[in-house]
Amino acid sequence: MNKELDLYYPDRGLKTNYYALYSTALERFLLVDYHSPFVFLQVAHVLSSKITPIVYLLQEHKKYPKMTNENCMQFSISQKLYHVEASGKSMKQNPVLTTLRQNIYRPGLPKNYFDNNEIIIVNKLRDYAIFCQQCLHAIALTSMFYSQEEIETTYQNYNSVFFKDFDTKHLLADYEKTKDSTMNEISRLLYYSTDKETALDEIKKIWLDKIQADYSTRIKFFYKILGAEQPTELKNFKKEKIVRLCSGTLNAID
Repeated sequence: MNKELDLYYPDRGLKTNYYALYSTALERFLLVDYHSPFVFLQVAHVLSSKITPIVYLLQEHKKYPKMTNENCMQFSISQKLYHVEASGKSMKQNPVLTTLRQNIYRPGLPKNYFDNNEIIIVNKLRDYAIFCQQCLHAIALTSMFYSQEEIETTYQNYNSVFFKDFDTKHLLADYEKTKDSTMNEISRLLYYSTDKETALDEIKKIWLDKIQADYSTRIKFFYKILGAEQPTELKNFKKEKIVRLCSGTLNAID
């Protein structure tokens, strides 16, 4: 995880609880998070297009081993039937958040992990899962610090919830047009994408499509939290826009 995140979750070192994402297919933990249960559950939603995930709250940290994203694949749950109960035997891969009432033990990496083909598949899944985790934290923090884009959406949502029994069809229609924010688009593409490189390319396209002159700080912040290099096209956009504006002004004066 990008250490930049610790600057925005200052109590991380004092926390006695943390969260762990369990893959029922691998019978191993895939990710852990010490920051936000809300973001981490969203990570599970994104990854549900690929696995059946369960997010566990580990409340008694001294009772459980200290897992990290580097070693969590070596840990599993003592009773496998428990995760079937937790996932509700659902036909859909809807992620759930629950407390863990079983012991965690360390059987090591899954046996299939030592097959060359399986290693490639599992490593690709893990890399993408960690990327999604970082990306969704970046989305959440960017949305909170640069929320101008969300104001209109929030206003329409307020009307649709609290005035739904009144004649506000025009407000609901406007809400339908504005509710799909940039952050929602990024979350959706993570759900359908399968690798980091493709996702980064699609994220760049979203920003280029939505970009305004005042987006440069927001975009820089997003990539800083993500821990990824900001694409050159996004870095140069503001400069190019200023040049075009200056050229237009000079032409008008001429």
